[in-house]
Amino acid sequence: MTARSTKWTHGSFLIFNENHNKCIKVESATSLTVAPCDPHAKQQQFRWASQSRVLSLSLKLCLGATEIKDWVKVLLFECDEKSDLQHWQCKNETLFGLKDQDLHLNWGNRNERNIMIYKGSGLWSRWRIFGTRGDLCSKGYQEIFTIGGNAFGGPCQFPFKFGEKWYAECTKDGRPDGQLWCATERDYDKAKKWGFCPTQEGSVNTPHCLLFYQTTQNYLVFLSFL
Repeated sequence: MTARSTKWTHGSFLIFNENHNKCIKVESATSLTVAPCDPHAKQQQFRWASQSRVLSLSLKLCLGATEIKDWVKVLLFECDEKSDLQHWQCKNETLFGLKDQDLHLNWGNRNERNIMIYKGSGLWSRWRIFGTRGDLCSKGYQEIFTIGGNAFGGPCQFPFKFGEKWYAECTKDGRPDGQLWCATERDYDKAKKWGFCPTQEGSVNTPHCLLFYQTTQNYLVFLSFL
């Protein structure tokens, strides 16, 4: 069973170690540990933000190692596609670690409380999606393509910044009509690129004959003929 706080926690999952019978939990950006698995706890929910980056839904930050070396902490950082410290991959038999490195996600060795990077490949370095037999890549990156807006159908960029807040899923914030939307660039206030998020049926309720969109005081508005 994977966690979904709303229908827009698209592709979210819990990172589960079978030997410990616990899931990774985010306490803060500088403290990642494990706890009894709770599918409803936002602090335990993650999602692929790209083909190689893993996003915490609670803090809207990406999983990353502090260095590419044995026995260093895994923390959360502002998402950066160019950072090799944030590039992960699944390996044989549920091993999960830094891409193209013999360094694996680990918890339990040396009485260390924090999640670490470790050269070992034992049971404490093996991770599944909670409630399944699949590795973390079995629920890989899935793009959400927008409808309308001014992004010409471009995919949502998660996380994205709107005002002073980061978003890991489609939001109604800034829209008095309550429609779900997302930015298609990392910083909405700089790029001003956005679109509506499709419903589960693949459509969105938009007025007829949309003319153009503009932004005013961090509110998304549109002009149209009905």
